[in-house]
Amino acid sequence: QTKNGAPNARLQVMREGASCTAGHQQGLDVYVSHIGPVARRGITAGSCYEHEESYLIRAEGNSHWRGFLMKHEVHLGNYSLMEVSLDYLRRKYGGERP
Repeated sequence: QTKNGAPNARLQVMREGASCTAGHQQGLDVYVSHIGPVARRGITAGSCYEHEESYLIRAEGNSHWRGFLMKHEVHLGNYSLMEVSLDYLRRKYGGERP
């Protein structure tokens, strides 16, 4: 993967011509493209924290998806993706949102 970023997962896959994953962006953006038997997948994710960011001042600024991702059965750029949100973890194991 090059060091050139892209504004979303789809453009990153198109730029790289391969599956790729990037972080450091609030929320979750997932893209899947099938060209024949080959799957190219893109992920942009970077929010696994509970606190609110003061620099995200708009009402929707702090309402992005928060959680972690697990890639299972990884092979030749394809995988089975498991999304686990922080809201799910709080409901399952308890705990209040700060």
